[in-house]
Amino acid sequence: TLMELMLREIGARRALVPLPFSVASAMGRFGELLRFTSIAPPLTRDQVEMLKVDNVVGAGSRGLSDLGLEPTALESVIPTYLWKYRRGGQFAEPESAGTS
Repeated sequence: TLMELMLREIGARRALVPLPFSVASAMGRFGELLRFTSIAPPLTRDQVEMLKVDNVVGAGSRGLSDLGLEPTALESVIPTYLWKYRRGGQFAEPESAGTS
């Protein structure tokens, strides 16, 4: 998954737990109470609603080639975005380099 790829790149280990929408909705309702404080909510009801709907481009839709663009593999780009979150910074060896 995307989250696993990101965690591997920055050398972090986190438990990824599936969360039912009922629990996420409750968290979102609680998160909205935090808007009256200086604490940023980890999740809002609007975010939960957005996660309930796929946001994948439908078959037959125009794509990158129609715009004259060539896609780049995420694995080749992600290190350029996430180096600042890697222990040791930009010049540290990514965890993914040793495990392929």
